[in-house]
Amino acid sequence: MKGNPECPPIVSNLTCTLLRLSLSHTTPKNEIMQAAAGWGTQDTLREGRFTWLILPLNVTQFKPLRYSSAFWDDVMMVRLAGKIMIVAVGKLHGVYWRAAQQEYLARLRRYTDVTLIEVKDVVGRGTPDGVAMQREGEALLAAVKGAHYTLALTPTGRQMDSPQLAEFLRKQIEVYTSLAFVIGGPVGLAPQVVAACNEALSLSALTFPHELARVILLEQLYRAATIIGGEKYHK
Repeated sequence: MKGNPECPPIVSNLTCTLLRLSLSHTTPKNEIMQAAAGWGTQDTLREGRFTWLILPLNVTQFKPLRYSSAFWDDVMMVRLAGKIMIVAVGKLHGVYWRAAQQEYLARLRRYTDVTLIEVKDVVGRGTPDGVAMQREGEALLAAVKGAHYTLALTPTGRQMDSPQLAEFLRKQIEVYTSLAFVIGGPVGLAPQVVAACNEALSLSALTFPHELARVILLEQLYRAATIIGGEKYHK
């Protein structure tokens, strides 16, 4: 266990750090614990062909190694202790949008607590767009009251690349613990919603359907979580 291998930053308020190992089913638990003693391993969990080491929060570096029959992966999963809310207007109607949404929600929930809140869409129901936007805005603001830091998705908001978003997410969750991302419907967000949010973000200078914007946001949050954990999803 010598050397100083490169490793991703570890967030100080993680509930725990998990290191996934590819191990033989016959590898004794005491052998695993002995090999990982330098990491302060607290316990192990078996899941199929993988074993997860439960590590203390202050572990800052890992070194893959071979020990007896065990091959130690350099795959680490970091679970953030905070919560993320996605607050959006309306439900996704296309089966493909719903499938993509559920896929990335499931992936993201491996890393942190995620809640999706869909407020009723009013646009296109015989109500003028301005009035509909106002009503949707009131519902959105009521839905984000429990969040400690709110971010509005707007065309003119701050843009970041994926590594920058990962670092931003890491810091904001560490400081505020509860974040809410607010997404409007077909006519966007009411001015009072943008004004009430702590910050405005933009996914791109391009224009996307609001359904696609929601899926992109979920994928980018999942990507950010894998970047924080040092995983190989982002290339």
